Amino acid sequence: TGWYLHHDAALYSGGGFDPRREVTFARLLRDAGYATGMAGKWQINNLYAEPDALTRHGFNEYLVWPGSIDRDKADADFLRTFQEAIANNDHVFLSEATRKIESRYWDPVTLSSKGERQTHEGAFGPDVFQKFGIDFIRKHKDHPFLLYAPMVLTHGQNVKEHVVPTPDNRDNPPADEHAAFRDMLRYADKQIGALVQELEALDLMRRTMVIIASDNGTEKSLSARANGRLVQ
Repeated sequence: TGWYLHHDAALYSGGGFDPRREVTFARLLRDAGYATGMAGKWQINNLYAEPDALTRHGFNEYLVWPGSIDRDKADADFLRTFQEAIANNDHVFLSEATRKIESRYWDPVTLSSKGERQTHEGAFGPDVFQKFGIDFIRKHKDHPFLLYAPMVLTHGQNVKEHVVPTPDNRDNPPADEHAAFRDMLRYADKQIGALVQELEALDLMRRTMVIIASDNGTEKSLSARANGRLVQ
């Protein structure tokens, strides 16, 4: 394709998802009277450069991982060098620079629809987003609603850290990367189950559509077997 550098608008800025050109299903449902909420990641706009992007894309309420370089971990010289590396397609520097990305897992950084940026000390990001999503459902259970929950699991923290411990194994994390990834997948599965259980407890399943879709693949260091074939 000629595309040799992955463009992540949240991280590299520029080229964001344009609400003047694209219409999301959230906008359609919001305009039809639905309460619309989002909890998780949104890497197709730089939310610091475009603070109203999610509202323009149709979300009334949200709590998201911004996915940018953490200004608390980078000084002006680093940010200047980072911008130069983007312009020069310096993938070696950029891969290393992702170590300074805002955390999506332990001590996560979030942006809210109230315009608040917060670091949740001691918390696990997926749990923070899960709580927001369940609270949103409870608040809007008597009216039509859309919850979009793009999970940060099961990606690594960054391109150098392919796996992270979860609350279920943090005290004794697996040494093997594959085993650690399996635990991340199990945690994602557990969260989906808890969300469905909440819908059932609120008697909403009979009139709620749940759609589960996969994200892109894993790092090349991770593999699995499907239908007798090795898949990376």
